[in-house]
Amino acid sequence: MARVETVLSVFLASPGDVADARKRLEKVVDELNYIWSRQYRLRIELVKWETHAYSDIGIDAQDVINRQLNEFDIFLGIMWKRFGEPTGRAESGTQEEFMRARQRHAEDPEAVRIMFYFKDAAPERLSNVDAEQLEAVNRFRKEVADSGVLYWTYKTTSEFESIVRQHLSRQVQEWGKTWGGVVEDSTRPPISATATDEAGKPAVIPEDEPQARSVTAIVFEEVGRVERLRQRSAHDPEVIHRSFIEAQAVLDSSPNADDWGHLAAQQATALVAVALAGRFEEGKAAQALVIRVCERIMNLRGLRINWGDEGKESLYKLSVEAKFRQDDEVLWWLKRQAVE
Repeated sequence: MARVETVLSVFLASPGDVADARKRLEKVVDELNYIWSRQYRLRIELVKWETHAYSDIGIDAQDVINRQLNEFDIFLGIMWKRFGEPTGRAESGTQEEFMRARQRHAEDPEAVRIMFYFKDAAPERLSNVDAEQLEAVNRFRKEVADSGVLYWTYKTTSEFESIVRQHLSRQVQEWGKTWGGVVEDSTRPPISATATDEAGKPAVIPEDEPQARSVTAIVFEEVGRVERLRQRSAHDPEVIHRSFIEAQAVLDSSPNADDWGHLAAQQATALVAVALAGRFEEGKAAQALVIRVCERIMNLRGLRINWGDEGKESLYKLSVEAKFRQDDEVLWWLKRQAVE
């Protein structure tokens, strides 16, 4: 069945020495689109000169790219040890693209967002470093900061993936609120058209948790609420995010108002609880995060958790013990405690 989607375009600008980060960004965009596209009817389009520009003539090649790829919602720049070559209007193509995006923002602050990332890691060989290029990168980093952009640094490609996934999610969540256009809070078809209770009446979804929510969005929102939460460096962030993807797939594949739909919500909650409990250092802040996320995922299907005495602590300890993806015990705990 045909549907209408809102598309936010992300223009990717970088010299040629960050190919690994560029590929990882493609993976992040694909994952987020998988989560959002049906629930929010919102999709990210990654705009790159290699895929979106076409052969034409101008003052120079960069001028052609500027004219063809001038319309985008988010500018995302990445830089490491190479700055690039002069264009005639700037010291490098990436710098010129940044200057144009910054000018657009100055003219209309709600029209475009700017994100920039600098890799802060030594190369494998010093012979691969061009001292003049590296000096130009350092000057440009100061230029980016002086222009009002809060840039981010990363050391590894995996760290970049984790950071940019969260930052893109936050930018999209803010779209229509603090910048850009207006998007409906819930764009999934009305619940009465897709789900009914045993009596044939529309299923009831709690008002405090709209149906069109993603697991990843819930997790990121709650992580943002909890301060000083340290990540376990030994826990693979890719494994964690696969847990979120798997949880979302379980929810998306199940009805909203029958026993299987309730079981799906409990299964998704167990997956995410185990992933989060294994991700952060143990403590009250981590416990509060896991509990709040569990409550919100259960709310998606009209369920509540009957905590009882010491219930929150019990679930958190159980999730920590099951951090190697043995989440069946967490699932059974939730089934015993869940109420409609």
